[in-house]
Amino acid sequence: MDSRSLLLLDGTAELYRSYYAFKDLRTKANVPTGAAFGFALALQRLLDSEKPTHAAVAFDLPDATFRHEAYAEYKATRKPTPPDLVAQIPVVKQIVAAYAIPVVEVSGFEADDVIATLVTMAKRESVDVTIVAQDKDFYQLLDDGVWILNQKKGRLDRVSAEQLLGIPPGRIPDLLALMGDSSDNIPGVDGIGEKGAKKLISEFGTIDAVYRNLDKVGNPKLKARLESQRDRAYLSYALALMHHDVPIGRSLAAFSVRNPDSAALCRIFESLEFSSLAAKFRTYEPVQGDLFGDTD
Repeated sequence: MDSRSLLLLDGTAELYRSYYAFKDLRTKANVPTGAAFGFALALQRLLDSEKPTHAAVAFDLPDATFRHEAYAEYKATRKPTPPDLVAQIPVVKQIVAAYAIPVVEVSGFEADDVIATLVTMAKRESVDVTIVAQDKDFYQLLDDGVWILNQKKGRLDRVSAEQLLGIPPGRIPDLLALMGDSSDNIPGVDGIGEKGAKKLISEFGTIDAVYRNLDKVGNPKLKARLESQRDRAYLSYALALMHHDVPIGRSLAAFSVRNPDSAALCRIFESLEFSSLAAKFRTYEPVQGDLFGDTD
């Protein structure tokens, strides 16, 4: 039995979560450090609890993606990133690098697509995957050997996610095609909310099946909306669907977990005045040079 496991962290989401969880944390010189502290704490706890053989952290880049090219209003309603958070991004990436965990970010794609591609790579090699994410969009990636670790809901598999959603998790893009998503400004079909969208997906299965069976939609107003907004529904589906073919340019072996650079972590944590984290790595002694021996 293959005992390899891949830990995937949605780095952008964790940055925001950490920033707001420790928003008031600053150094004596008044430098904001809350996002870095929360991120480092979460990463260390995940490595301790999950003990993965492979790991990666995916980040969004500030440039436009293929979704913005398809729909200029995509995520247009989001507020600008707080300057105090932006200022901490470089040091957070330094922390990840010092843990010897690859940072993956690809121009034109989101962290979601990077994670979806890494999941596909892992499944090809029969490697189990744990995705650390809060967004329900990631539910579409659930499969045999693929779990989501959600801070509030715990560890979810395909069955438990379906119990929460009321529809199979793989149907998330179909659901959002109909109801839209205000957080990402995905339009959906006017007048169809979550309840109505779930009813349609439960009855027909997919967005394609809905449109193949419009004559079976009993509500005349709903049928008219669906007919008149077909293009909008399919645009929304495309925006919600994660891509599994991002050009990452690395094999799975490149994501093997290795010993952290304890000296670098100690220096970084001391500079940020994270005394407990710095102390952990001041006394750290690696057992062996490479924990799992995979090479790229």
